[in-house]
Amino acid sequence: MAVPRIGRRDGAETLPTNPEASEVVVPLRPLDVRLNDASEILMEYLPTDTVSMVREAAEKMSVPLWQMILGYVMRCDDGRLWFSPHLLSQWATGGRADAARACGTCGKEFVSRFPDAVYCCERCYFGKLSEFGHNHDCSLRG
Repeated sequence: MAVPRIGRRDGAETLPTNPEASEVVVPLRPLDVRLNDASEILMEYLPTDTVSMVREAAEKMSVPLWQMILGYVMRCDDGRLWFSPHLLSQWATGGRADAARACGTCGKEFVSRFPDAVYCCERCYFGKLSEFGHNHDCSLRG
């Protein structure tokens, strides 16, 4: 016996079919649209590599993004992982993963996957800047 996917209709009503294919077309309901919009907003707060993996898994499994997100939450429940989450510090301030910010030394804009990064490179961190910008040791000079 097949288990229906979350959000699927119960099959009691007749659904339109595509005459050129042998598949049933399930129209999106207003609730589905709101859930998809909400999941897109949540994805903005995840690191880029995580987002790409979640999207790839959802596509390969042919499920909406919101079902993937809720499925991972249920997987945490199965594994009793409720009190050991991976929390990013930028979430406390509403920050997004991989957000652009100004370097604390040179002021040049940079993106880091580390939420608390303040400096664009190790040269800026250790204060090895020339008077007019990065020195020849810095990988981001230019």
